[in-house]
Amino acid sequence: MATKKISARPFTFAGILVGAFVPVIFAIAAMQDGYWEFNVDTLSDLGISSDKLAANLFNYTCIVAGVLVALFGIGKAYLKAGADCASGVMLMLAGILLAFIGICTKDYAAHIPIALTFFLFAGISVIISGISDWRHGRTATTAITIVTFTVIIASIPGFTIAGTEVISVVAICIWLLGQSISLAFSKD
Repeated sequence: MATKKISARPFTFAGILVGAFVPVIFAIAAMQDGYWEFNVDTLSDLGISSDKLAANLFNYTCIVAGVLVALFGIGKAYLKAGADCASGVMLMLAGILLAFIGICTKDYAAHIPIALTFFLFAGISVIISGISDWRHGRTATTAITIVTFTVIIASIPGFTIAGTEVISVVAICIWLLGQSISLAFSKD
């Protein structure tokens, strides 16, 4: 009896939505806030903005994006094996934490540990994925992963933690776009 493998489309669509729209919506929230300043304020400062629209844009984007990242991670874990599966699991956990960043805003004590753990899991996912992509000869996604990791590490000495956070989020969104497209067209 033949079994039908599920389609990667809904998972890739979730990843593409996050990668393409999260930086744009965060930028809109920052402009709406009017006081948010790159390299001074963290992204999470938008979540407690005195401008209700800016705060809502940031918080609801984190929640929705977190669900979508978790969905993409589940899809990657289900459709792939080995290190790719492990990367998907870490991404799923990062997505759950991203949703909680929008729920437990910066004025909650749990926010900082949640945000740090989000970046830890996202970083582990990027590293594991890069290793797997390299081993499988996926040169485009390997290059995107190397650039992502290099940009994040290179930003550390030149920017504050707040600036590095913004750069990291944008770099991870670009990496997620590459991973989503790779999953959509993957043969292995």
